[in-house]
Amino acid sequence: MLPGNAGGDGSGLVVPVPDMVLCSPFRRAALTGHVVAKTIGVAMGVEMGLTEWLTPSLVGGPGSQVPVVYSPFSARDHYDGVWQAADAESDGFEPLTTIDVGYASVDAPQFPETEGELVTRAQRVLDALMVRGVVGKGRCVVIVSHAPVLLALAMCLEGSAGVPGSSALQPYPLGGVTHFSSPAPELGVWTLHSNGYTGHLSGEARNGIQRWTLPCLQGAGVPMSRAELAALYDERSALEASMAALASTLTGEGGPGLSGNLVDSNGFPRDDIDVVTVRQTRNTLARMKTDHRALSKRIEDGVFALMAAGSSSAGGREDGKGKAEAEARASVAGEDARESGPLAATAGLAPIAVVNSVADNSPAAAAGLCVGDAIVSIGDIDARNWGGAMGPIGSLVANSEGKALTVVVERGSKSLALELVPGRWAGRGLLGCHIVPY
Repeated sequence: MLPGNAGGDGSGLVVPVPDMVLCSPFRRAALTGHVVAKTIGVAMGVEMGLTEWLTPSLVGGPGSQVPVVYSPFSARDHYDGVWQAADAESDGFEPLTTIDVGYASVDAPQFPETEGELVTRAQRVLDALMVRGVVGKGRCVVIVSHAPVLLALAMCLEGSAGVPGSSALQPYPLGGVTHFSSPAPELGVWTLHSNGYTGHLSGEARNGIQRWTLPCLQGAGVPMSRAELAALYDERSALEASMAALASTLTGEGGPGLSGNLVDSNGFPRDDIDVVTVRQTRNTLARMKTDHRALSKRIEDGVFALMAAGSSSAGGREDGKGKAEAEARASVAGEDARESGPLAATAGLAPIAVVNSVADNSPAAAAGLCVGDAIVSIGDIDARNWGGAMGPIGSLVANSEGKALTVVVERGSKSLALELVPGRWAGRGLLGCHIVPY
């Protein structure tokens, strides 16, 4: 997540520049962490404690203690040659089979400790990082590790300890890139901002991280069919329609907005709105947003897996793998066909702007805009009539409050048509995102 982005915890807090990237002591984690560290320009360290604090859960039994050991090194000085060589090897790199099979199988390791004990252990690790000064007060750390580490750390921040499966990360990842920050260090409070987020990275780095990060437990290693992928597209479209309808009830004239105050200046519930209904609607939207992210990730993983399988078929032979690629392309084409009007009208046009940040609970977030989206058109403004200044876009947005604007964006290799409704919300402006010229 780039500096200046609002956090994914719903608090609206700005995620600071990460102090460093911390990786588990495994080659895949280190390779991934290197790409992240190099991209955002910070140092990388191998944190033995990220894995060792979980070891007692697997082999030592409840209550076992393993010290946290820290071995820092920079991705920019004497290890550069090692990691440049690793980058050159990345296309043929495969994760360790023993790790992948173990966690993807039905015989996945079971922790003898309760969830609450794991959460307590995770909290101790995060606190130890801060006390030792590895992470500066009020700053952010990126952690690259395996499922048990990320799951327990996330439960430490999100979950109701002691309730099985209380983490909001479902299905939990088998590895990934996760941001943690402590905006209130004096209270010992840590916040989970995002999991598996790679939208801020270049296409090459982003694809590398996807390749090095294992899929979700659901359907691990089994490419989905065209019908399954199409069903996910339909499910996401229906969810987006429901989100837009709910958002309009909050952002319409006289509405409280997506995250406006529900109390007056004296601290009493506002008497001009139904506070209970508004709170329920916002909570529903928040859950829908989480579901939308999960669906989008499953779709992305499904298309990626099918195309990867298809690309390995020899001579264009229409065997099972070739069919998988064709099915993936057909599914993408089917999705694009539902948006064929604006996409066809802007086909071949160069982007005019790029999304630099998106605040949670904002109109931009409700529309599905993501950091890194290249804006091809917004309303009737595109490369054919845009002079390079942001003024016309600002005027268009100001004159479109409460009205739907079609925004065509390029996201990776896909073009998407999104519906953006500028409106009042708890933050600044009418969109809740920052865009800059492309």
